[in-house]
Amino acid sequence: MENAFKYGVDSKTEPQIQFQFQDTPGGIIFISRNSILQHTEPRPNEGIGLTNVRRRLQLLYPNRHDLRIGKKDAGDFEVTLKLMTDED
Repeated sequence: MENAFKYGVDSKTEPQIQFQFQDTPGGIIFISRNSILQHTEPRPNEGIGLTNVRRRLQLLYPNRHDLRIGKKDAGDFEVTLKLMTDED
């Protein structure tokens, strides 16, 4: 969520940010979608936060999560996180 605001909000443009939560029989799905700002210079430390998120997910939800991150056709950035619940 933090990155959606960090990279998707600019005072010169109207930001587009969407968050979606779904409770499914197999678990929880979270989708974050935001417009992408066009930066002319790379930002320092980009990617460190996402690396840490991947590590934490592997520690807390080993083999029970799916994280997909990428740009969409419309020029938006989307993150989809699925957390699978334990089967009883």
